[in-house]
Amino acid sequence: MDRIQTARLNDLNGIRKLNTLLKIVDISDFYWNTDPYIKAAITENRCFIIKDDSMIMGTMIMECRNPEKRYPRKSLAIGTLSVRPEFRRNGLGLLLVSHARAMARQEKK
Repeated sequence: MDRIQTARLNDLNGIRKLNTLLKIVDISDFYWNTDPYIKAAITENRCFIIKDDSMIMGTMIMECRNPEKRYPRKSLAIGTLSVRPEFRRNGLGLLLVSHARAMARQEKK
């Protein structure tokens, strides 16, 4: 069974909490953990989670890059990837990266 799920709007709070782990400096408007950034990713099906019954253990948001956004060519990139500290070193990050690679290959076709 694939443990990765496409995030839903009711996952927003858990994703925001995980994305606050990405904050490496004290920036008041760090966009990775803002509701508009996360909501856009969820509604565009670019946000993925791994969760158990009680919490989100890992999350990844994909970025769509294209010439309209001043990128040289259309591509996918990992915008954010975070795993709760107590679940690190269990392969969850690698699972999310593998999912991103599969998405990129599918998009290329």
